[in-house]
Amino acid sequence: MALDLSFRLADARGMAGVEAAAARREPRWSGFLTRPMARVIPRRLRHEALIAIKTLHTALFFSIAAALVLTTWDGLRGRPARRTAMAGGIVVVESLVYVSNNQVCPFTPLAEEFGAERGSVVDMFMPAAVAKQIPLVAGTAALMALVSNAASLWKQMGSR
Repeated sequence: MALDLSFRLADARGMAGVEAAAARREPRWSGFLTRPMARVIPRRLRHEALIAIKTLHTALFFSIAAALVLTTWDGLRGRPARRTAMAGGIVVVESLVYVSNNQVCPFTPLAEEFGAERGSVVDMFMPAAVAKQIPLVAGTAALMALVSNAASLWKQMGSR
């Protein structure tokens, strides 16, 4: 089936389209951390380590998504609070980590070092077409949250 898909992609986009679809982002800095970690874990524990990594990765993904939703919601309502600042800080730090690592979550190569075919969390829960849109959607939501919270704070400061 994969071969069949490759031929369909080749017909639709030419050979360059197949190569581009097969290309994967390589992490910029997280490999420096993940390769030594993978060597320390004994082979007999690799499966358990992979389950732990995927569980932690999934929990972090949903926690960061919740922080983004909270920050955006507070901004759109015009009610920034201390919790908004904390959630926004989480979103900013995660964004910096993700972007600085060539748009690869550091847990993805770690999961792959332990034998996962694909270490990405979104691939487990969403179709590929949806998963590819997450950076665009999340980036737009983060920008909306930043602008709306800044406008609300500006308005509050002006009314004092």
